[in-house]
Amino acid sequence: MTTVYINEKLGKPGTHVLIVGIEAYPYLADGTKARAETFGMGQLTSPAISAKAMVSWFMGPLMNPARPGFHNATSPLASVEVLIGAKKKESVETPAGGQKVDGANRSEVKAAFNAWKARVVDEPGSTGIFYFCGHGISDGAQYALCQDILFDPGTAYEMAFDVDSTLYSLMRVAKDSHIHFWFDACRAPDANLMIRRGRPQPLLDIPATDPTVARSTSFLQATEEGKLAFARKGAPARFTQAILNSFSGYAARSMPGNTWEASSTELYTATLAFLKVDNKSASNRQNCSHECSGEGVAIIELTAPPKVRLVLDLKPDNMRPHGQLSYKPSGTPDPKTMHQCSAGLLSADVSLGLYELGAEAKGGQFAPKVMEKQFVMPPVYDFTFEVGP
Repeated sequence: MTTVYINEKLGKPGTHVLIVGIEAYPYLADGTKARAETFGMGQLTSPAISAKAMVSWFMGPLMNPARPGFHNATSPLASVEVLIGAKKKESVETPAGGQKVDGANRSEVKAAFNAWKARVVDEPGSTGIFYFCGHGISDGAQYALCQDILFDPGTAYEMAFDVDSTLYSLMRVAKDSHIHFWFDACRAPDANLMIRRGRPQPLLDIPATDPTVARSTSFLQATEEGKLAFARKGAPARFTQAILNSFSGYAARSMPGNTWEASSTELYTATLAFLKVDNKSASNRQNCSHECSGEGVAIIELTAPPKVRLVLDLKPDNMRPHGQLSYKPSGTPDPKTMHQCSAGLLSADVSLGLYELGAEAKGGQFAPKVMEKQFVMPPVYDFTFEVGP
């Protein structure tokens, strides 16, 4: 395990984070010790980048208060545990400087999980966040594959773990806690593995008859049951990037005193909205899924009013070369912000409020369209103008 940050002086419940990213699987296709049968699975390209981006978001404000990232005065950052399974040992930026982190074999994942769990359990009322990016498969339950999967090819599932059962067990030991699982992994079934004897064991196994003592839980997954998750090469995975976007001022709910915060519900709504926008240009569609229970307490508290991602487009495609899109705050003398459709869709960050939105043709190829007093609110306002001659 690698503890990259711990606040020994906090003295109250806080937020404990476990981050696991696995992209190098030695026993899968193209690995250094690849087995003859790897069930169609090989190496990944985005988990290390994704995990490091998540670490940076959580710890950035500790290194520079001006940096965007995690903020919750009610439940401050208390600890960060990190594992990254890559071709070489990775390091992450911390308040104490760069720190190398351990890989993510199942024994290492189990040790890191136990350390994280102990902190959450020992301080009732804490928030625990478990982020995972790597290979996953599903048969209705979600399984995450650790770095040494197929270490013993005769027990294919031995180096995986049952995510659902792990969460259900945590609910029975983490008193008054708030547990959030964010899993960036595929959920497609693998028939070759499913017919093998046995199933992956959870990282924690508590009898289902024990009472639930957690105050709330949420399970945010990168994709829908039976489907794949995707990434662009050289960038964080699409789901991870959508989470990071969401927590950059777009996931928000209004609270008394003109303050703003985001619970797992707002995170899901924003993450799904950003994935839907990303689907416009992606080669594969991807939509996340979410389950939650209990009290919807804040994961983050916003330090400024929320932003809205305004996305406007124009159809049909043959009108794009002639079209212009525009927006302006309603009832103000402000000039319109104009955008040429030939450059693609309009994407801008605006404040929530009433706007006048429009589409027009420079040479009169279609009749102009104006939408007045449109309430533009977080996280995303996405609209396509349909025009014609």
